[in-house]
Amino acid sequence: MDTGGSQALNLSVKGRLPFAAMASQLAAQGLALKGNADFDLKIGGSTARPAISGRITTAGSQFIAIRQNLVVNNVAATVNLSGQTATIGSLSGNLQ
Repeated sequence: MDTGGSQALNLSVKGRLPFAAMASQLAAQGLALKGNADFDLKIGGSTARPAISGRITTAGSQFIAIRQNLVVNNVAATVNLSGQTATIGSLSGNLQ
């Protein structure tokens, strides 16, 4: 991702994103997510070439694929970020 400029970045961001914030975009695709994503990220590098590292997790969430009549409960996932790579560390859930 090239955003132009070359200022150094040194940011730390922690928080929680309710999946409800993405509800309309997901609904347009026949999907729904209930729960939250917790994130702990560090953004370094430069504005021209940011480097993002950290972790995004969720636990006890629910994924629904409406058109497929598929419901996955108790979704737990960990995604690790490093530079330009995202790696799924764990992913589990229970089919309803």
